[in-house]
Amino acid sequence: MHTKSYHKLVIVSIVLIVIGASGYFIVQKHNKKQLDNKVQAILVEKDFDIVVGDKNAELTVVLYYGYNCFYCKKFFEKGYDQLNDEFIKSKKVKIILRLITTSRNLQIENALKSIICVNKVGSFEYLHDLLLYNYSVIFSPEFQEIIDVFIEKDLAFAECFLEDDVLEYLQNNYNDLKKLGSKSLPTFVIGNKTYLGYNDYETLKQIIAKHL
Repeated sequence: MHTKSYHKLVIVSIVLIVIGASGYFIVQKHNKKQLDNKVQAILVEKDFDIVVGDKNAELTVVLYYGYNCFYCKKFFEKGYDQLNDEFIKSKKVKIILRLITTSRNLQIENALKSIICVNKVGSFEYLHDLLLYNYSVIFSPEFQEIIDVFIEKDLAFAECFLEDDVLEYLQNNYNDLKKLGSKSLPTFVIGNKTYLGYNDYETLKQIIAKHL
């Protein structure tokens, strides 16, 4: 009788373990599907995105970055030109650059707004390079003068810069980053996967090649 009870207990335990394991894998599968859906939504271009490359490129890479981020700067110094030469110019890849800030400092917000709005009306590269290699310039009176000249000379820039939509865009970028489970910069979204932190160009090249 004791042996039968023991066997029954073992069987019940095994059944409970199997049910628990099945439930775990169902939850994991559901969570992965939700994350995949979030990633796919993030790959869709937004109105204020800075997009480099052909709109019909085979692969979309999204980069979340900031100008006061050491490893973001390292990517632009060590990897971006190679990525551009090997994948972007050949129309295999387009990259969506999405700025991130958690600061409510007015000068920082104005600097990021200026990059985004300059991109809307022309080329962002001059200001991009300036902020990348001399971030502290945004706190200078001279930088504010640059913004004032843009506002005075270009109506489209002024309309973009003086509206609240750009700040909302920046906040949404930060919210999207959190949805991906990331708090680190740079963060790359490539294909249906998220890659946190800095990778050297050879590693990044291998990742991109897997998704093409």
